[in-house]
Amino acid sequence: MIKEARRLNIYNYANLQPQYLLYVLVILINFLPAKSFKNRRNLKFMFFFENHIQNFADLWIHNGINSKFYRISYKGSATNKLTEIELTDTYLAEPVKNLNERQIAWCLREI
Repeated sequence: MIKEARRLNIYNYANLQPQYLLYVLVILINFLPAKSFKNRRNLKFMFFFENHIQNFADLWIHNGINSKFYRISYKGSATNKLTEIELTDTYLAEPVKNLNERQIAWCLREI
């Protein structure tokens, strides 16, 4: 996701609210079972904003207000479940989790 975000240069979009960056990142890729860690994922997951969103700028022109965010899961080609995800920034108030040295090294290398 980070490589694709860098390729698309999304970090330089005007008025991108940092708390929405996580929601933008997950729409950049599909989460496929074959690409999961040790092939542990059974379902394919895709994230998307409702269809009136036409480009990245639409996500934060009004700070994401009225943008609905969804996760859809598939088993093979059949839809398994559609879930609306509430767009919040409550995760920012959770306790800070410190990264270990390997995680810090990866972040510095990739970001």
